[in-house]
Amino acid sequence: MKIPVFILILVIGLVLFSAVYFLARSEMEVGFVEKVTDGDTLELNTSEKVRLIGINSPERGEPLYRESRERMENLVLGKKVYMQKDEEERDRYGRLLRYVYIGDEMVNLIMLEEGLATVYILEPNDAYEKIFRNAEESAMNSRLGIWSRASEHRCARCLSVEINWNAEGDDCKNANDEWVKLQNRCSFGCDLTGWSVKDSGTTKYTFHVFTLGPGSSVTLHSGSGRDSAAKLYWDKKGSCPAIWNNDGDTLYLRDAEGRLVLKEIYEGFS
Repeated sequence: MKIPVFILILVIGLVLFSAVYFLARSEMEVGFVEKVTDGDTLELNTSEKVRLIGINSPERGEPLYRESRERMENLVLGKKVYMQKDEEERDRYGRLLRYVYIGDEMVNLIMLEEGLATVYILEPNDAYEKIFRNAEESAMNSRLGIWSRASEHRCARCLSVEINWNAEGDDCKNANDEWVKLQNRCSFGCDLTGWSVKDSGTTKYTFHVFTLGPGSSVTLHSGSGRDSAAKLYWDKKGSCPAIWNNDGDTLYLRDAEGRLVLKEIYEGFS
């Protein structure tokens, strides 16, 4: 009896897929999760800490920190996981950089799909960047997790943002030429006290007592200086005060309740 061609092709395809799948799985590392630090960091029973590549979950004290951590616990705590490397072995804190899998599902991607993390790409670890950004966009459009907390503040519709992410010369030495400008387009003042500007990582600026007047703008410089009604200074500590990555980053503006007001992505140098 002759086997129909399409069935033969299907069978061959399944065999090849299975071979590739098991080959890829055989090349992955295996670990057992003993502790979950938060929604993007794990600890194995070997005491190795693992930082999930490509995502950033809420920090302690931020909205949905508990939900993000508990979801990660539900996914991996006390379980065997498979781990896949990208280009770099470890981050600057000595943690393993990995894509983490439970069965056939990538945990990094699940956290983005459910709105419990945001995309955080650091070159050269970008193998799944497009997939991750699509997942984040889908969660945002569906207002899941982090994205469910859209600001209802009356000034949320008033503000626009401009980013100068590439300072002239050395960014670290000329950080004040790297800035974010907020424009109030409404005819009334906006009290920004307690509002925050954050990059795609963990660096955050919180406005102290500050009101942005009607039709006015304020420029937030990455370096140091004396604050005024038109200029504010991030004054980040460390060897390099520059904030914005030249190879692309994301700005998040949130109100005093931690609700998202706007998100601005730039691609930077290609």
